[in-house]
Amino acid sequence: MHCQATFYGPQAPPNTGILAIQRLTGNIPGFRISATGVVLELDASSKVVKKLKLVGTPTKIYKTTAFISGMFNSDLEVSRFEGASIRTVSGLRGQVKKSLREGQPGSFRATFEDKILLSDIVFCRTWVPVEIKQYYNPVTSLLCKSGAEGWRAMKPKAQLHVETETPIEVNPDSIYKPIERKERTFNKLRVPKSVESNLPFKSKHKDDTKRKKKSYASKRAVVMDAEEKK
Repeated sequence: MHCQATFYGPQAPPNTGILAIQRLTGNIPGFRISATGVVLELDASSKVVKKLKLVGTPTKIYKTTAFISGMFNSDLEVSRFEGASIRTVSGLRGQVKKSLREGQPGSFRATFEDKILLSDIVFCRTWVPVEIKQYYNPVTSLLCKSGAEGWRAMKPKAQLHVETETPIEVNPDSIYKPIERKERTFNKLRVPKSVESNLPFKSKHKDDTKRKKKSYASKRAVVMDAEEKK
């Protein structure tokens, strides 16, 4: 398994080996190499983005048009996303149209391929740029005879938590919670008679009522000849 990483550092030609070590102090019983890799390219204009999924819920539905709220916080955000493609959990595709004057701030009107339900969840997939911090600290004293002795590197956050015995900050929104979903009941499929009359006999709906007694076809036994068995 390979992963790509982008960071700010000194210039190095491609195919240069990279070695990442977690700690350099000699009093650690377990020596660990965090990562090994190779330089692929030098590009100062590289862009790093991460996924962002915006979620909203429908408030009113008119055939293929629906009013969505909860996805944006203001009308300005809606205006920037006009024409963006959205999608429901059931797979219906749609498009952001215009912001609404009434209702919750950030509500907008959207159109879909088919009529959606009030229980559907609408989401919009976007990308957010991530800025790389332009800072690196070259350490040249490790090339001396003494090596890492007398040199103190920056401690990671996990090590500071252990030394100072401070609890780790826990965000209650990041804790997994049990998912409770209501059972949905769907209406039966009803085909209009005008459409059903044009369908072939194989595709037409058969109204087979349940019988209290077995039919004669299920009772009779079929005896096949030797030639028919072949």
